[in-house]
Amino acid sequence: MTADAPLLSPEARARRDEILRLGLRSLRRRRVRRHAALGVCVVAPAAALALVVLRAMPVGPAAPPPVAPRHAIALITDDPTIVARWAVPDSRPATAAIDDNALRDVLAQAGLPTGLVRTGGHTLAEFEIARAANPDATEAAPSGDLIR
Repeated sequence: MTADAPLLSPEARARRDEILRLGLRSLRRRRVRRHAALGVCVVAPAAALALVVLRAMPVGPAAPPPVAPRHAIALITDDPTIVARWAVPDSRPATAAIDDNALRDVLAQAGLPTGLVRTGGHTLAEFEIARAANPDATEAAPSGDLIR
């Protein structure tokens, strides 16, 4: 088919030209709407961000930064009770180094057997040996410190 062959009647050609004109106009409108929608999608968030930034900025003149003094003088007083007030109390039992005779005297005052046994570089009291031999015995070592 060639363009010069008159296949269409003049009414059909006019109808075809009208359809082409309407289609091109519809295409232009759709393209404009798409570009406008894209522009709104880009411009609206940028405008919202600019509004937030502008609202966060202070209004009025900025205050001058504080000026530090050239020399600062302070009076610091000593508190002699600070250590006593902030010290952690010692919760360990009091201990003392005593010789064998003093240990026997303390054991006698506590009502315990006063014998001492030395073996393998260790010294044990007689009541510790008895307790190790019979842990269910009714006579047990006193609780707490022997030396006060």
